[in-house]
Amino acid sequence: MVEQREGHVDGSGGVTRLWARFRDDLRGGLSAESLYVLLMTPAFLTLHAYLMKPRPFRRFFAESRGHPYFEFYSFVWWYVGAGVMLLALPLLTSRVLVGRRWRDLGGGWGDRAAARPLAIAFGAMVVVAIGVGFAPEFARKYPLCDLARTDVRLFIVYQAMYGLYFLAWEFFFRGWMLRGLTVDFGSGAIWMQTIPFALLHFGKPMPETLGAIPAGLFLGWIAWRSRSFLYGWLVHWGVAGALDTSIVLREWIQ
Repeated sequence: MVEQREGHVDGSGGVTRLWARFRDDLRGGLSAESLYVLLMTPAFLTLHAYLMKPRPFRRFFAESRGHPYFEFYSFVWWYVGAGVMLLALPLLTSRVLVGRRWRDLGGGWGDRAAARPLAIAFGAMVVVAIGVGFAPEFARKYPLCDLARTDVRLFIVYQAMYGLYFLAWEFFFRGWMLRGLTVDFGSGAIWMQTIPFALLHFGKPMPETLGAIPAGLFLGWIAWRSRSFLYGWLVHWGVAGALDTSIVLREWIQ
C-alpha cells in the first residue's frame, strides 16, 4: 500500500510539473490582457459565427419561415448579434477583467491629424467600390439581403443595421484586439488583428477577400496612429454603403 501511495504521489507530481510547464510556455511572459485577448478572440468569433448569422436564425425560427420579411429579419439578427458578440461582450469583459473602458479601446476621436490619410483614401475607395459594383460577381452578392433591393425603406433600415455591424467589426479588430495586444506587441498588433479580419472574408468574392489583407493593415495602422477605430468605422461603412447603393440604383433605374 505504501508503494502504491508513493507511486500515486509521484504521478500527481509529474502531472503538476507538466501543467506548470504547459502554463508557463503558453504564457511566455505575456501580460494578462494579451492572454485574455488571444484566448477570447477565437471564442467570440466562434460564438458569433454559430449563433448570430442568418443560418442559425433560420434554424432557431424555422416555424416563421413564411413571414414576408423573414429573410430581412435574419440579417437584422446577424447585425445586431455582431453588436452583442463583437462589441458589447468584449467591452464588458474587458472592463471587468482588465479595467479597460470604451475610450481606452479607441472609442474616442483620438488624433484627428493621424487619420487624414484615411480621409484621402476614402474618395479613391468609394470610386473603386462603385467600379467593382459593375462586375457580375459583386452585383449578385451585394446587397447581402435580397429584400433590401426591393424597397427603399427596407434599404435604409438595412444600411443603418449595416452601420451597427461595421461599428462592431471595427471595435473588435481595430479597437479591442489592437489595443489589447499593443502593450506586449507594439505595432505588431496591427499584423495580428489583420489575420482573423481577412479570414472572415472567406465566402466573399476573391478580390474582396485578398483586398481585406492590405485594408486590414491600413485600417489597423490608422487606428494605431490615431488611437481611434471610429475613423475606420465611418470609412468601412461608407465604402460598403456606396457599393450597395450603386448596385441597387442601377437595378432600379433599369
